[in-house]
Amino acid sequence: MKFEKDKISRYIILVPLAGVLITALFLTLAVIFAINNYFQEENKRITQKFMDDLKITTKQRVDIAYNILNNIYHNKMKYCKIHNISKKECDKMVIHEMQQIFDQLKWPYKGYVFVLDFKGNTLYHPNKKLMQINRWNLERNGVKVFQLLVHQAQEHPNGTYVSYKGYNPGGKPTEKVSYVKVFKPYDILIGSGVYLDYLDKRLIKKNKEREKVFQNLLDMIYAVIVIVSGAIVVIVLLISKQVRDMYEKYEKELQEEKEKFKERSIRDPLTGLYNRSYVLNTFNEIASRVKRNGKKAVIAFIDLDQFKEINDSLGHDYGDLLLIKIAQRIKKTVRRSDVVSRFGGDEFVLILDEVEKPENIISLIQRLLNNIKQKVILNDKEVSTTASIGLSVYPDDSEDINKLITYADTAMYEAKKRTGNSFEFYKKEMGEKAKEKLEIKNSLKEAIKKDELVVYFQPQIDKNGDLYGSEALVRWIHPKKGMIPPYKFISVATELGLIDKIDEIVLQKAIWQYKKWEASGYKPGIISCNFTMFDIERGNLIEKIKEIIKEEQFDPEKLIMEITEDNIMKNPDKAIKYVKELADLGIGIAIDDFGTGYSSLAYLNKFPVSELKIDREFIKDLPQNQDNDKIVKTVVNLAKNFNLKTVAEGVETKEQEKYVISLGIDVIQGYVYSPPVNAEEFEEKFLKGN
Repeated sequence: MKFEKDKISRYIILVPLAGVLITALFLTLAVIFAINNYFQEENKRITQKFMDDLKITTKQRVDIAYNILNNIYHNKMKYCKIHNISKKECDKMVIHEMQQIFDQLKWPYKGYVFVLDFKGNTLYHPNKKLMQINRWNLERNGVKVFQLLVHQAQEHPNGTYVSYKGYNPGGKPTEKVSYVKVFKPYDILIGSGVYLDYLDKRLIKKNKEREKVFQNLLDMIYAVIVIVSGAIVVIVLLISKQVRDMYEKYEKELQEEKEKFKERSIRDPLTGLYNRSYVLNTFNEIASRVKRNGKKAVIAFIDLDQFKEINDSLGHDYGDLLLIKIAQRIKKTVRRSDVVSRFGGDEFVLILDEVEKPENIISLIQRLLNNIKQKVILNDKEVSTTASIGLSVYPDDSEDINKLITYADTAMYEAKKRTGNSFEFYKKEMGEKAKEKLEIKNSLKEAIKKDELVVYFQPQIDKNGDLYGSEALVRWIHPKKGMIPPYKFISVATELGLIDKIDEIVLQKAIWQYKKWEASGYKPGIISCNFTMFDIERGNLIEKIKEIIKEEQFDPEKLIMEITEDNIMKNPDKAIKYVKELADLGIGIAIDDFGTGYSSLAYLNKFPVSELKIDREFIKDLPQNQDNDKIVKTVVNLAKNFNLKTVAEGVETKEQEKYVISLGIDVIQGYVYSPPVNAEEFEEKFLKGN
C-alpha cells in the first residue's frame, strides 16, 4: 500500500508539474512564433515602405523645388523686364531667392534637395561648404558621380532615378538612389536622394527591438524555472536554441532581402540583364583585374537592325518578347565571366574580359551574329532580325568606359552601313568621322536658316544631242569650310528629320531658277527634283508642290519628281498612292537608281511612271562588263514595253555615250557632258545659243 501511496504522491506532484511544464512550453513556443511572425512582417513592411518612399518622397521633394524655382523664375523675369534689369543680374536674383526660400523650407519626409549646374557647381545644398567647391570630377569607385547625375538628367530631362555611390563628406561612400530633373531655362538639375544604408539602420533598429522582446521573454522563462523546478532548465535550453535558430534565420532573411533590393537596382526589369549603371560602376574593377593580368577587355555595342520595323508592325508587346529572346541568346553565347547588359531600347553592351588579343574574340562575335539572326517564334508569329556590332578595346582605345562605349557605338554605325549583320572594330579615323558628323549635325539647321544651301544643275542630253533638261541637286556652301558634298550631310539630314525641308528648298529654288531662265527666253527643257520615303511619311510634300507651282505659275508637266527604287520598296503600297497623287497634278515620275531594288518589277505596272533612271553602277563598266550589258538591255526592253523613257546616269566617256545610245537609251546624264554646275555656268554652257 505504501508503494501505491508513494506512487500516487509522485503522480500528484508530477502530473501538475508536467502540466505546468507542457503549458509553459506551448505558451512559450506560441509567443515566440507570434513574435517572430510579427517581426518578419515588420521587416517586409519596412523594406516595402522604404522602396515606396524612395520613389514618392524624392520625386515629391524635387517637384516641389522645381515648382518653387519655376515661380521665382517667371516672377523675377517679369520684374526685371519692368525695371529694365539685365538678364545676368536677374538670374543672380533668381538663384539668391531660391537659396533663401529653400533654406527656410521644411521638406516633406525630413529630406533635402540639391541643385547642380551642368558643370559640377552646387547652386544649392543645405551643407553650405559644398556650395564653395566644384565637384565635377569627384569619383566614387572609379565613377564620376556628378558627371553621371548630369548625364542621366540630360538624357531624361523630365525626371529619372539614378543609382550610384553617394557623396558622403562625413563617412565612406554609400549606395544612394536620387531622383533628378532638369530645370531647362538654366540647364541645371534639381535632385533629392536617399542613402540605402537608411534601410539597414531601420532594419537593425527593429532587430534590436526584437532582441529586447526575446530577452524579456527569456527573463520571464528563467523566473518560471526558479519558481517551478530545476527541470525547466532543459526546456529553457530547448527554447534558447529555438530562439537562436530563429534569430539566425531572421538575420539570413534580412540579408537576402537586402541582396534582392540591391539586385533590383542593377538589373534591367524587362530582360533581367545588367543595366547601364552597373556597367559604369563596375568597369574599373574589371579593368584593374585585366590590367593586372596583362590582358585586355573588349567592349561590344550591339544594335538590332530591324527592331523598329518589327516593333511598329507587330506592336510593343512583340517587341518586348523579341528583346527577351535576343537577350537570352546573347547570354548563352558569351562566356560566364563576360558582363551582358541592356543599355536601353534595342541596344546591348557587353564587356568581354581576360582577352589575350582582340582578334581572339572574332569567332565569338561571329557566333553571336549567327545566333541572333536565327528565326524567333513570338507567340503565333515567326520573325527574324540581325545585329550590327561595334567593338572597342581596353586599354588600346581608351581607359575610360564612357569613351570606350562611345567608340564601340561609332564602330557599330560603321558596321550598320554594310546593311547590318556584321561587326567592326573601332579605328581612330572613325572617331574623326564621328566628330565631323557631329559638327555637321550641329551646323546643318543653321545652314538651312542662313540659306547656305544652293542648287546645282546637271544637264540631261537626249540621244540626238539636244538638251532634254537637267537634274536639280543640292550643294552646301559653308562660309568657312567651302563646299560640303552631299554624301556628308544628306544622311545626317535624314537622321535629323530635315531631309523633307531640304527637298522643299531644292524644289523651290530650282523652279524659281527655271522661271528666271524662261523669262530670259531660254528653253531649259524639263527639270528633275528628288524626294524620299521620308517626304511620303511626313505627307506634306504634295501641298508644298501645289503652293510652289501656284506661286511661280509653273507648268507641272515640265517637272519630274525622282524617287529611288529602294525608297519605294520600303512601303510599296503607300508609295503607289502618293505617286499617283503627284501624277494627277501632271508631274512626271522617275524611278531613280533602277535595277538595285530587286523586288520592284511586280509593282512597276502599278506606278504612273514616265522614266526609268538606270543606276550608274550598271553603266560605269560598259561595254566591257557583259553582266551589266545584259541588265541595261533588259531595262531598256522593259521600258519600251511600258512606253517609258530611259535615262542612263554616270556616263563618263564618249565610248560609253555611243554605246548606251546604241542600246536604245533615250537620255544621257553624266560627266561626259558636265558635272553638276551652278545656275550661271549651266546657263552659259547649255542655254545660250540653244
